[in-house]
Amino acid sequence: MSKDNAMRIKMKSNTAGNIAQDSYMQPVLDHIKANRLDEALAVLEQLLLNGSGVKSDILCQMGVLWMLKNNDEKAEDMFLQAVKNEPTPAEGFFNLGLLYKKQGYFNKALPFFKEYILLTGHDAETFELMGDCCLALNNYNDATIFYDSCLKINPKSLNAAINLAELYLQSGKNQQAIQALKIALVSHSDQKQLYFALGEVHKLQKEWENAIGNFRKVISLDDSNSRAYFELGFCCYKLNLFNQAIPLLAKAYKLDPLLTDTLLFLGKAYEAKKNRESAASAYREWVEMVRTTPFENTDPMQNEFRRVCQFLVDYFSDMGDSDLVRKLQDLLAATVQPAQNQGGNQPMSLQIND
Repeated sequence: MSKDNAMRIKMKSNTAGNIAQDSYMQPVLDHIKANRLDEALAVLEQLLLNGSGVKSDILCQMGVLWMLKNNDEKAEDMFLQAVKNEPTPAEGFFNLGLLYKKQGYFNKALPFFKEYILLTGHDAETFELMGDCCLALNNYNDATIFYDSCLKINPKSLNAAINLAELYLQSGKNQQAIQALKIALVSHSDQKQLYFALGEVHKLQKEWENAIGNFRKVISLDDSNSRAYFELGFCCYKLNLFNQAIPLLAKAYKLDPLLTDTLLFLGKAYEAKKNRESAASAYREWVEMVRTTPFENTDPMQNEFRRVCQFLVDYFSDMGDSDLVRKLQDLLAATVQPAQNQGGNQPMSLQIND
């Protein structure tokens, strides 16, 4: 059991009905605090044999211990026995939900989380876990409701805020996404993923200046974030700030040479500045990286690819490099109608580098 999941397990001592006040359970709690799980189990088993204490609570605590010991089968058995006894321990329902969620049985987990909510009232953690289950099941409407419910109780939930913002974005509710992220930032002002997500929303809305502010914040928190450098450079490019865009895009490429779009927009920025040599250098590397991509007829990137190839043909024609021009022309011809290629949509494999 991971530390995160171990912390999520609910024991009766975490609730208003504090079982720690019962002397018979105190030795168990002491053993648990000292990580003496086997000793705690032995005490509980003896309590069951003696008929001491509340059976349902003892069974639930035994389930907690077996869960901590990563024995899911015994934990499930204890919890199921616990919730069948009176008084019903609400924690048993929560822990069954947590156990099934951990095992990937999201549909199985949800009814137990719901039962816990019915017994205890609103609980931010449970709403968050229900949101996680619904998200895993692609039930986006319910996931949105549960994450929103979680944040209304606990605005500090980073996971709920990020997932809720993503769900809002998917449904075109950009302003709600921004609001969810800003709520999370109140308590998590050092979380770069929140600023990055905000930058992405503003970028989606073509609010380039707002996007730039958030991507700069990401870089201030993580100077090695290649994606943030790219996004910042891209936004500067869209504002025609080519002198700013070029070093940012170059930095992104240096940090992560696999960010292929970096080379494309680096070339476009150089081209906008009439620097054909530098543009050709960036474009040539980009073409070499993406030439094996099987573009669809309707893919806008195919038009970009052809435009860049034509730029390179013109440039290297001026440079007198006839061999490279021929290879580029062959590459252009192969992308006119992909369906006419001998290999159908098979990627091209022409080597254009010397």
